[in-house]
Amino acid sequence: MVLAAVVSAVASCPAQQCQPTCSPQEAVSPQTKAILNRLQAAGDRYTTLTADVNYVVEMRMTGETETRDGWVAFQKNTETTPDMFRIHFDTLKLDQGKKTASKLDYIFDGQWLTVAKHNIKSMTRFQVAKPGEKIEALRIGKGPFPIPFGQKTDDMIKCLQITTRDAEPDDPANTDYLKLIPRKNYEDQLNFKKMEIWIDRETNLPVKVVVRDRNKNVTTAEFSNIKTQSAIDPSLFQMEKPAGWDLTIERIKQN
Repeated sequence: MVLAAVVSAVASCPAQQCQPTCSPQEAVSPQTKAILNRLQAAGDRYTTLTADVNYVVEMRMTGETETRDGWVAFQKNTETTPDMFRIHFDTLKLDQGKKTASKLDYIFDGQWLTVAKHNIKSMTRFQVAKPGEKIEALRIGKGPFPIPFGQKTDDMIKCLQITTRDAEPDDPANTDYLKLIPRKNYEDQLNFKKMEIWIDRETNLPVKVVVRDRNKNVTTAEFSNIKTQSAIDPSLFQMEKPAGWDLTIERIKQN
């Protein structure tokens, strides 16, 4: 959900280990559960999703702000394909400075997470699954990349305290609001303290996500030009190391 959290999750918590037992939970309100059910239905319906994204990180400890623009693509797991995604940024703006070209990629092909920093010609590959192993990488409680799309209502309630509220003037138009707080038994596996999601009432897809992490950083991702069920070339989820780049490989530790 937060790109920095993706990398730390891979490095510290392989997918097969992210399944702690959650304690019994209190019931969510009927309004909250109805929103979650709509979110699940959209995830069940759509196997692919692409969108433009504006991504802002406010580093509260230093007062610095980082803004990036780019696009995202998701491929839900099917009988023949694993969960895959690519998050690509084209530009970077620091604080109130000028927007500059700065390409950055996060690419997951079902087995490896690749982080490609084009400006410094550096690529790091994190192994998430063993060869031939198929994991539910995007499912909360099962994999290291729990995203606010395609989640099951029961999984969400099991691992998060979830509430809603009435619409406020600053909310994106025609959206419902959810606030998510990790339950105590899940705090170590989810790299955020609080998440807020605004879900479009027509598409039932998230259009805005705000996350506060453990270091008090606040990340806001806003999605536009959302398209579903578009054919995505599988090569989009692959990237070979360009000539002259540095490459670091982090493999799963064998037991």
